[in-house]
Amino acid sequence: MSSNTPVIPVIHLNSPNKAETVTALRKACIEIGFFYLNDHAIPNSVLENVFQASKKLFDLPLSEKMTLSDKVMNKGYTTFEEEVLDVSTQIERGDTKEGFYVGKHIPTTSPEYYPEKFRGPNKYPDHNSTSLSNFVKSWTLTFIKYLK
Repeated sequence: MSSNTPVIPVIHLNSPNKAETVTALRKACIEIGFFYLNDHAIPNSVLENVFQASKKLFDLPLSEKMTLSDKVMNKGYTTFEEEVLDVSTQIERGDTKEGFYVGKHIPTTSPEYYPEKFRGPNKYPDHNSTSLSNFVKSWTLTFIKYLK
């Protein structure tokens, strides 16, 4: 292994020094681009459910996934090559990944609703979707539990 090969940092959330944890997390995001989160207290059963629900979601036909895109709130589904995280090296193509973004769900009727700051509702799968009808309720509940 080359000495120039970056090592993926391991961030421990149970560290008593919160300032050090925040500094390490920021450094990992800026310098490496990812990190391994340890001691997060999310039960393995919840993580497994998230992975299973994610696989089902990304296996859907593109036409159904596109209904889950919310360009205003910058939440929901993003297509393969839609995002460009490094404009200096990605001149002709975007990132070779799909994504699905969720955050704190803020209804449009809430005083916290502020679309200019992307504070608004998440884009969840439609309960009436043919492909989603068998798991959409558990998918939504899984991700709500995960976000807590």
